[in-house]
Amino acid sequence: MPLTIRTRGLSAVESRIASGADASATITRAEMREAEAHTRGLLGLRSPRGEWWTAPDANMKLALAASGADPTYAAGLTLLPAHGLRDVIATLDTARQAAVVDALHRAGVPNVGTVCTRSTAQCRATCVLTSGRGAMPGAIMGRAARTLMWLLHPAEAWAMDHAAATAHDRRYGPTARRRWCIADDIRWMLIAPEQVRTMFAGRQYQYTKHAATQLPEQAGHVIVRSATGERGRWTIDSIREATQAGQRVAVVIDTPRGVDTPHTWAGVPAIDGDATDDRTLQPAGTVCLLRAKGAARGMVGRVTGSFVFPTHP
Repeated sequence: MPLTIRTRGLSAVESRIASGADASATITRAEMREAEAHTRGLLGLRSPRGEWWTAPDANMKLALAASGADPTYAAGLTLLPAHGLRDVIATLDTARQAAVVDALHRAGVPNVGTVCTRSTAQCRATCVLTSGRGAMPGAIMGRAARTLMWLLHPAEAWAMDHAAATAHDRRYGPTARRRWCIADDIRWMLIAPEQVRTMFAGRQYQYTKHAATQLPEQAGHVIVRSATGERGRWTIDSIREATQAGQRVAVVIDTPRGVDTPHTWAGVPAIDGDATDDRTLQPAGTVCLLRAKGAARGMVGRVTGSFVFPTHP
């Protein structure tokens, strides 16, 4: 079945990704490998192949879902957040920089852009994917290769993504979950809605900073609005209004590690978002409460730009 592609209102990165969706069905395994080897070679990576999806046990948050009494196994694509690819290209030697820029120009991509169009200085400074293991050179370069491949070889990237999704679904069956946007905020379901509606319908989820007007609710796809890092947009009142409209909202709070989060927050039913990453379990009209982590812990005690909210507002 051909994918339904939407291109109006997309960012430059989203439009480039969309350009390859239609042709992905005819891509061969050999073409996927050739495209991946080309991309990784441009960045100076020795191995021509790498992991395409982040496996359920390769990410601390994803692994939480597999550790409960009724385990689910979430996996998905991890790209470089925000302007990470641009920053990686800047670290390459002069010859490699020129080769990457030339390849992008040949592909009709004059600007690398960002995979997080709604990111802010605060969320970039506190992104958990740029600290700990996420800050290790190997992790950064692997994500850079995947991000660059979507720009240089979008059809092959779609084909690789479908192959990874198929393998994950076959391995775990009904307990398989797909998490979209592990480290990006690309509106994949607007680019290729048929892909969203098929394999993981009812078993997929994501966080997003996009408002409902920019990324509407989707049948079979759980969207959690991230109330972080945007001055003025998210207030306690606006969070109440969003949940009253049936939306799911994620809120970072100043509850210390080891202390239970409340069952209601600002009068809204709440769940502990750190208990599991599987947001398909989050009822509509609720908030999931996430304890401040990494650099965000430094904001505890001083509510700044609606990033870290109090436990008891």
